[in-house]
Amino acid sequence: MLLINPKFGVIVVLEEDEGGWFIAHVPELPGCISQGAGFSDALANIAAAIEDYLEIMERDDPIRFRDLTSVTRSSTPFEEITTTSTRVWVSA
Repeated sequence: MLLINPKFGVIVVLEEDEGGWFIAHVPELPGCISQGAGFSDALANIAAAIEDYLEIMERDDPIRFRDLTSVTRSSTPFEEITTTSTRVWVSA
């Protein structure tokens, strides 16, 4: 399932593994991955991982951080992507 986090404007890929755990990762943020025993847990965990990732990026790569976060975002936690587009731009 593809979701978008409008707060940060990044796409989140969420998949259920064989054991029933949900794995979430953000293709645009290499290494930004999390999991949860349930759907809600995985979303909460990946939201925290995105915030941590961006905090480190702001410190270590301020130009890329500025480019990634320059669009005004929504405060909605996640929205499901229902389009077949490979890139979704979100602005509030």
